[in-house]
Amino acid sequence: MAEGKVAADPVAIDAPGGFLFEWWSVFWDIFIARTNEKHSEVAAAYLEAQQIKAREHQQQMQMQQLQLIQQRHAQMQRTNSGHPSLNGPINGLNSDAILGPSTASVLAAKMYEER
Repeated sequence: MAEGKVAADPVAIDAPGGFLFEWWSVFWDIFIARTNEKHSEVAAAYLEAQQIKAREHQQQMQMQQLQLIQQRHAQMQRTNSGHPSLNGPINGLNSDAILGPSTASVLAAKMYEER
């Protein structure tokens, strides 16, 4: 107990129905909010916040992938500037295989707009 800095007094969980009942109640409220219209406003707010977080994370990942592809493309152009046959778009790299078709098309549109 001293090494782990654990208190000798047991932690009291002040829940009228007990810890498992409270946990199940919160879990069920959030779970049902995903599949049914009958849910609490708190669960709906939690789900909305999680969806916003997931979208932001996905956008960050897409931007990182775009930057990586642009860096690789620029590096390949510098490296292969003496080889005209190798200067095609992304030098034969199949961006659909890396990012998936929807992400690849979005990135291609962005690159086209920049040019």
